[in-house]
Amino acid sequence: MHKEHVDTIFGTMNMKQYIYRSDKFPKMEVSLYQAPDCPEKIIAYDYLECIENRNLVNPSQIDIKEARQICQWVLKGGHTPSLESIYLLFNIRGISKVVSHQLVRHRIGVSIGQRTQRANSKEYLGKFFEGQHYILPKSIVNALADDDKWPDLDKKLNICFGGIQDLYNDLLKAGVSQDEARYIIPQASETSMNFKVMYNALMHVASQRLCTLMQGEMIEVVRLMVQAVKDYNEFLGEWLQPNCLLTGICNRNENNQTEKYPKGICHYTIDDTIPVRNKDDTFDLTKFSKDGSKE
Repeated sequence: MHKEHVDTIFGTMNMKQYIYRSDKFPKMEVSLYQAPDCPEKIIAYDYLECIENRNLVNPSQIDIKEARQICQWVLKGGHTPSLESIYLLFNIRGISKVVSHQLVRHRIGVSIGQRTQRANSKEYLGKFFEGQHYILPKSIVNALADDDKWPDLDKKLNICFGGIQDLYNDLLKAGVSQDEARYIIPQASETSMNFKVMYNALMHVASQRLCTLMQGEMIEVVRLMVQAVKDYNEFLGEWLQPNCLLTGICNRNENNQTEKYPKGICHYTIDDTIPVRNKDDTFDLTKFSKDGSKE
């Protein structure tokens, strides 16, 4: 990961702003473009008003030391609605539709504006393959580059994506609307979004999406968001962790095990950060349907 400082006078943040980029996904960019000053005081103000009836005029009347003590209590489970008073606005670019489909599943405390697949269709969707407006994970890139073991994969990608691009353009010429022609666009196509999220909702996103066995691109997006929050406010950034590190319990879907990480084993269990899970009693997302099919 690397970051680039952005000169801006937008907003009220008393902070340096950066564009964060991923070394693993070169097109990916994340920036935190708006957040409140002194978020600890805002959280503490909400808590004192709702729980202790302190009757303060505004958050500036709270000492920062007391504010952080209150935040510690709130973050550990005390009156967590206070965390909803902090909104963070991110810009996310150069990600695949695969990942954007996962991000939009976080609906509570989140508002998302995503780039349309209609605007600029000739420059973008009409040339998504020619202009390389698509995202591929390292595993696919490596397989495509291994000509000795998989000599035909690169050719198949060219045929597949090139054919889809040509078909899309032909459909538009045939009078099919952009709204309906985009049905054939692959999930690898590139997109961008503005991700507006309450802090406690971002805690949930991080707890679920930072699991080291999750999809690599998804981990990278959230990792860059977390780093942006840490640079904005280290105190709040430190609470954005995967669920297992926060609770000592792993609730990961176990259907994506690999040879390197079989069921019950992950990066953190190997390092003894958390206990190894019981391999005979791990969560299986399809258990209900499997059991139901036996009836």
